[in-house]
Amino acid sequence: MKTSQVIDLREYRNRIIDASLVEIEDYVNRIDKTNNKDLYYKASPSVKKNYSFVMYLINSFKNDYEFIKTVASYALEDLNTKFASRKNFGKSVSKKQTELLELLITMSKLELESREETYFSDKLYYYTHTINSLIKICKINDEEGVITSFDVIDTLYPNSDIIKTYFAKKISKAILFEINLEKTVHQMFKRKEDFLKYKNKTIYDILSRYDKSLADYVLSTNKLDTMFENEVTMITANWDEYEEKVNYENMEQILTIADNIIEAHDLEKKYDGEYLDGLIYFVLEELELDHLFEEYAYIEGLYFNFEKYKLYPINVDDLNQDELDFMELLKKEISNYLKKDDESIKPKIIQLNNN
Repeated sequence: MKTSQVIDLREYRNRIIDASLVEIEDYVNRIDKTNNKDLYYKASPSVKKNYSFVMYLINSFKNDYEFIKTVASYALEDLNTKFASRKNFGKSVSKKQTELLELLITMSKLELESREETYFSDKLYYYTHTINSLIKICKINDEEGVITSFDVIDTLYPNSDIIKTYFAKKISKAILFEINLEKTVHQMFKRKEDFLKYKNKTIYDILSRYDKSLADYVLSTNKLDTMFENEVTMITANWDEYEEKVNYENMEQILTIADNIIEAHDLEKKYDGEYLDGLIYFVLEELELDHLFEEYAYIEGLYFNFEKYKLYPINVDDLNQDELDFMELLKKEISNYLKKDDESIKPKIIQLNNN
């Protein structure tokens, strides 16, 4: 079973001893010597729910999933799922509840790596649902200024890097998904090598436009390289095919625009389909998109009489008002779509996904 070193065993053992908790120290010493996890069952309820003791056991026996599930589940009985609400905004969460959320995040990560089940992931989903409702907007206009999504998390959990890192990753990925990171990168860079050279600065600058507190925290953790490794790998692996993919998607949307106009004005009842195709082709020629149209039709196996359109081009003077209106509207709608598609990044509302 693949696992990761989630916590430092010595750190939690020292915290137990420094706390002068005699009973807990006794259990830790006996478990260290015997490696007998069954000693846990003889401990008192207060010991079983001691955060440092629980984390110590999870780290010591992380290869025994059923055991650490029992240990964590008992401790998580005290998790308050009702604390996060609008009325509590601006208040930090108690140390106890902070520790329990850290425990839940830790177990969800181990559970994911073990691929055993989704017990803790489901609990984390329901627990963080209320928090997500607090931070679903990137910026809140407060009497004292602007409060960002990450400011909310920093207020609730000021002393927990485990929790702040979890939500920093969650919020960051929501933002990068919303703005379409791949598209944004290609708008900024012509060469893959240039993007790779400035990838960390690029991601930091993008996040800063939405949430400066978030961007600064991510930068401070020195995790820019690892936190967005999958996104960067995907973009660079598909770099050469990106233009072809975008052209295909644009043409697909352009033809949908044409179909919607034809349907809205009942033009299919007035004109032959091939004739309407000719009008569409004429508009695309004017917009210098005819070559993309031909490539799209070839890929999709669609029949369009391109030779006829080229040999017998449309004479605008011969068209009636309905035909002229259709072409003018189509040209306008396509131009608006392409213009909108090329707009630079603008901050907008970001809704977090609960997963």
